[in-house]
Amino acid sequence: MLDDLRLRRTTEDGSLVLAIGGELDIGSAPRLREEITILVDGGCTRLVLDMGEVTFLDSSGLSVLIMGLKRLRERGGDLLLRAVNPQPRAVLEMTGITRLLGLSELGDEARPEPGAS
Repeated sequence: MLDDLRLRRTTEDGSLVLAIGGELDIGSAPRLREEITILVDGGCTRLVLDMGEVTFLDSSGLSVLIMGLKRLRERGGDLLLRAVNPQPRAVLEMTGITRLLGLSELGDEARPEPGAS
């Protein structure tokens, strides 16, 4: 399995934005897990994952997103997704994770429904 994952950090409106590109699967998920761990351990409490260039998401990638959400919320923070393409969006919707994460089609962070945690 080839790890073609591309990661780029920027900041925007007080949030750390991590742009992700490529396939988020069993081959690349460990790399994203490590990056999120480094960011959270470094003090990040508000992380926006820009998934506009993610072409594929499997259960390994989904697991990393859930881990990141859990770690950030344990520290009083939050994880938001934006610009999610159709295939990853379908996986997120099928699993119900969209109820836990802020998710937006247009790039504006959306908040989860109240009481949806």
